[in-house]
Amino acid sequence: MRRLTIILLLSVFGPTILFAQSMTRSERVSIVTEAIKVADWDLAAFQTDEILSRWPKDPDGLLFLAEISLFGPVVDPPVAKRALRRLPKSERSRLRALELDLWRDYRYGSGLFPTAKVFALEKRALNLLEAHPESVLGNLTVGMIKLEDYRREHNRFIGQSSLQKVIHQVTVSLAGTSSLVGYQPEEAATGNTHGPQMRPEIESAAREDALHYLFTASLSGNMREFTLRMLAEASLRAKSFEYSRSSGEEFIKDYPDKVLGYQIVGMSHYFQGDHKSATKSLNHSLTLMDDETRWVFTNPQMVTSTSRKGEFEEADAAQTEDFWAGMDYLWSTPDNERLVEHQVRTVAADLMWGRPSHGYRGWETRPGEVYIRYGLPLIQVQIGSSYVLHYGFRYWVFTDIMKYGTPIFHSNPNMVPCHLRGRGVPDFSKCSKEWFRDDPERSQHAERLRFELNATISTFKTTTGKEVVVAYCFPETDQPPGQNVAFFVRKQGGPVPENYRLLDILRRKKHWSEMPCDVPHVIVHPTENGNQQISLEIEDIRGFATFRDKVSDPIGPIAVSSLVLATLVEESDEIGEFDANTNAATTGTSFSRNGHTIYPVAVPSFDRGSPIYLYFESYPEQQYFGSDIMIQAALVSGTLEDDLMPTLGRIFGRRESAAVSVEFDDHFHSNPDPRYLILETEEVRSGTYVLAVRITHKETGAQTLVRRQIEVN
Repeated sequence: MRRLTIILLLSVFGPTILFAQSMTRSERVSIVTEAIKVADWDLAAFQTDEILSRWPKDPDGLLFLAEISLFGPVVDPPVAKRALRRLPKSERSRLRALELDLWRDYRYGSGLFPTAKVFALEKRALNLLEAHPESVLGNLTVGMIKLEDYRREHNRFIGQSSLQKVIHQVTVSLAGTSSLVGYQPEEAATGNTHGPQMRPEIESAAREDALHYLFTASLSGNMREFTLRMLAEASLRAKSFEYSRSSGEEFIKDYPDKVLGYQIVGMSHYFQGDHKSATKSLNHSLTLMDDETRWVFTNPQMVTSTSRKGEFEEADAAQTEDFWAGMDYLWSTPDNERLVEHQVRTVAADLMWGRPSHGYRGWETRPGEVYIRYGLPLIQVQIGSSYVLHYGFRYWVFTDIMKYGTPIFHSNPNMVPCHLRGRGVPDFSKCSKEWFRDDPERSQHAERLRFELNATISTFKTTTGKEVVVAYCFPETDQPPGQNVAFFVRKQGGPVPENYRLLDILRRKKHWSEMPCDVPHVIVHPTENGNQQISLEIEDIRGFATFRDKVSDPIGPIAVSSLVLATLVEESDEIGEFDANTNAATTGTSFSRNGHTIYPVAVPSFDRGSPIYLYFESYPEQQYFGSDIMIQAALVSGTLEDDLMPTLGRIFGRRESAAVSVEFDDHFHSNPDPRYLILETEEVRSGTYVLAVRITHKETGAQTLVRRQIEVN
């Protein structure tokens, strides 16, 4: 029988394995080439690995690796650099090698003298185009340099000796381009080659140059989306609105589900005077936006300075449209675009958490309100360990990176504006964190006003949803803040509920010394099912305290609630289950659940020798009712960050002892099935422990494990 099984497996999988091994190098190269064309990066990466594993110095494989590292879903410029440096010298003059190295150096490189480096890159790109005029990345690099030059309003120094070359180059490069839809190049600049009077001519040269090179780069290649976006900006700057509309329509044709194309077309219609078509396109772009971005674009009063806020309190759709167009018709300029990007980011934070009303730097909001104060214009953003995006003169739309993770701001001294260099701002990273916040309490001033707040959160299932219990206290503080208390639960990624709880509970406490941490305050809040985020904010004129966390539903065939650490659990007649639809939060120093009154702790710290009460509920499916189970509890030295699963396995398997260990047999009585345990700690040494409880269904072997970290003093 074993032999038959092997024969059958070989007959099924053998041809596939043999085919994969028998593929030639040229076949693999063809597969990767086609995969890159259609952006199938997984297939391209797999076949590239196969090529380099068989032929480590294969030039095509190294070029594929560099291209995947620069344009794939996870950008890794160092890998691309190493791949290009490993190319044999005879292969480094290939067009693709020159293109990739040029783009890597332009997009992700750094240097001691950024201005000189830009000149050197432009020269490299122009030399490449002399030999290969059709080079997509060569045209894109020159086009971006020209566009950036115009964005900065020619702050880059252009000497008298090079200016005539620029003007002559523009005259030559614009020859034959008048057939482009809506594109009418201005006359070449002539006359005096220096002085302030040359500024309009210089701007015209850079603007028209950017149009020409970006148009050529947009005709093909895997950077077409990015290039069309830059081309639209260049055409808007040139006031060639028909040309920008054509660029937007091309964008929509290739990327119908993206917001940008409809914004380009809408802005073009707007400045051509066709407001009806503009409204139609811009409204369609709103339907494609996420909630936070749509909030920004439809509520301009939330993103203006407080001095102008009143102008847009009652803004209708037409006024909103005029606002965004009137701010700057060059809607994708660095200043204007980064403003929107920053606004989207702060909106996401403020819609979620709000801001205590006595904040610093003007972020005084409640949940759902957003006031913006804009700060430093030049930053870099890193996603994870390798995904680097450039802001400032080289940037991508912020909302494009939201899906990759949390932004981490870090310093690049070469990108720091000159007026910020020196002893006044020694660390640009700290400066970025101060101005570009992703947390309402980012500023150092606000941190000095923060009161320490300890809290623990527990989650239970109810008949209509779940119940969130928060126990909190202020350690070593006789008079903590307490004038205003806000508590709410929101769906993860969703808006703040309009009826979030404003709990006026602490104002009634006359003597805070009567409420130390060993008798914490408890909030019980019923809510719906689903992954959610909670926020507890307490503040007055002296300071504030916040607690935030995420909660999820107990799931599985043997779902178990959170493990509640308590100083006392008593059996009582109170049921204690609330209707989640009423959204009614209750407060006190204890809470009741299914015939038990629980006095939870806010600080998971216990004195040696004092008992630890554990309360938890299991929610077995109906077929498990009455079946036998085994309940085990153990106290293991370590933290939740440690890998304690092997240790717990040995302890629960009775092959190793623990500081405290409990084991008994029982059966499921109902759903929910409440229980509480008492752990004695006389023999426990001081330290940090993980308290684990495991429930095992004896018949099926199904198990559920819940854990808490505690301190024993």
